[in-house]
Order: sequence, then structure tokens, then C-alpha cells
Amino acid sequence: MVRIIIPFIIFIIFVAVTIVCGCIQQSSLSKIQMEEDYILVYVKVGPIDLRCFNKSYLVNEADYILDCTVDKVDLKADMYSGIYSYVYLTVNNYIKGNQLPSNKLKIIVTVRTPIKFNQGKKVRLYLKNVEGKLVLFCQDRGVEKLS
Repeated sequence: MVRIIIPFIIFIIFVAVTIVCGCIQQSSLSKIQMEEDYILVYVKVGPIDLRCFNKSYLVNEADYILDCTVDKVDLKADMYSGIYSYVYLTVNNYIKGNQLPSNKLKIIVTVRTPIKFNQGKKVRLYLKNVEGKLVLFCQDRGVEKLS
């Protein structure tokens, strides 16, 4: 009887751990902020970590490395937020990271961010998932122009 119960208990524990791990991985993806069909990507403003100037640091620490095409750059201005751009991109290739809920990204770039995007150009983005928000890793260092 003991020979039957112990494997059964081990099996139940294995199934429970598998379910919990699957839920944790799925919940981090489901928390990613979206607007319509676009995943929102934020740009953190402030001092940049000196390690960000090292390419291997970017590659190792980024949660996602994506090759994208810039579909549209939409410049906006208002009295409260200042001048900013919405940059719309399509993900062409996943270099690192799991598939996201959408292949459409929307980056909100403020005037204080030294990043320029050009429509039709290809870029590589280094992204970090910070509590369900995708953030451009290492600010402008997290954008690499491919074409």
C-alpha cells in the first residue's frame, strides 16, 4: 500500500508545481500593459547605469531582444505633457524572450529622451519587464539601429 501511495503523492506534488509555475509565467505576460492591439513600452528618464554602455550587459540582462520595423512616428504636443512621440513598431523577430501577446508595440517617447525613430527603419530593442510594464532597457542604449 505504501508503495502505491508514495508515487501517487509525488505525482500530485509534481502536477501542483507544474500548474503553479505555468500560472506564474502566464500571469507575468497577462499583466503586460496594452492599448488596443499595441503593447505599451515605456522609456525611463534619468541617470543611465554605466554598465549599459557594455553590449554584453544589454544582451545578458534584457528580458526581450526584438528586431522591429518602425511603422509610424506620431509627434504630439500638449500644455501638460509637453512634446512627445508615439512610435508604432511591428516585431519581426524574437532574438530573446518568449512570444508576447501582440507583435505590435507602442513606445511613448518624451522630449527629454534622446531617442530618434524613423519610419520604415529597422531597429533592435532591448526590453525589460518591470512589474508588468515593458521598459526600454538602458534608455537610448536599448535601441540599436539595424538599417
